[in-house]
Amino acid sequence: MIARSVLRGASLALLVSFHTQLAFAQPATPPDTTKPGAAKPSEAQPADGVKSVEMKLDENAPASSTRDSAQDADAATPEAETDAAAPKRSPGLDFIKGRRKAASKDAAEPAEDEEERVERVERVERIERVIEVRPVKREEPPEPDDGLLGSHQNHFFLGIGPRIGFIANEGLDPFSTTDAFSQVAISGGRTLLSDGDLSLAAVLEWDYGVRSARARGLPTELGVHRVSLGAEGRYHLFRRFYGYVRVAPGALHTWATLNQLETTAWAFSADASLGAAFEMFGAKSGETDKPRGWVSVGGGYGFATDADLTLSPAEGQNGPERTASLELEPLSMSGPFVGGAVSLSY
Repeated sequence: MIARSVLRGASLALLVSFHTQLAFAQPATPPDTTKPGAAKPSEAQPADGVKSVEMKLDENAPASSTRDSAQDADAATPEAETDAAAPKRSPGLDFIKGRRKAASKDAAEPAEDEEERVERVERVERIERVIEVRPVKREEPPEPDDGLLGSHQNHFFLGIGPRIGFIANEGLDPFSTTDAFSQVAISGGRTLLSDGDLSLAAVLEWDYGVRSARARGLPTELGVHRVSLGAEGRYHLFRRFYGYVRVAPGALHTWATLNQLETTAWAFSADASLGAAFEMFGAKSGETDKPRGWVSVGGGYGFATDADLTLSPAEGQNGPERTASLELEPLSMSGPFVGGAVSLSY
């Protein structure tokens, strides 16, 4: 009985020792059963009693031995198995890493010099000021031609130009060596009525001129004011050109001097004339109210009653040689005339 127990114990001890050696010799990771030649799990499974003893021995095994066996198992793993277990590279992760490297590179570069930065800012400010002072001019597109007379015909107008009268009256001889009497004419008005190509305008005009000469060795001077208010009938041959007929009654005021003698007089006047006007600049559209420039020429006949020229000493003065009044020939400013004007309409 005792001998049988001793024999059983010796057998058990040998079995434990054999399985302990196998545990230290095998790798820590289970074998890959998918590879050819690998042992199947059923072939490496020990008996239940031996498995329980092996688990106890593994729990009591030193940590260093376990680490050594794990390192040996990792070293024994084929290269193909390591590549298969490695994670795949992500394009997004590579992009983020690249941006981080670029940022770190920029941070590593030396900072911009302070003087250069200030100079650059001042240069930008100078450019902005130049742009503000010299704004970009945008050309407005031309207004479309609507084909209407519009403001070509109906408008206010203001003009200035010369008027030259040819006076054959003897009353002008003491004051001028020629029959020509030039004046400056300022006129303005407004179109009152329009019907198709016909229109009627009111015209207010003021003329003024001065002539001087010598009579019997004494200085003489004559001035004439003419104020008239008349009607002007127009006919547009086309939008930029029209002809006109004007009748303008008015009044004449004359003043004359001879040495220290002087006189003034009033007379009635009336003009009858015809002419033409051409639009030099302005929009084609008749609906626009922008200014237009005109040039006009005309001529006619001016009628005036006689003005009495009785010269008397100036008030508060008495001539040493002549104290009585001097009566000259009556002056009539009647005669043909020509004239022109540059006017602006709006």
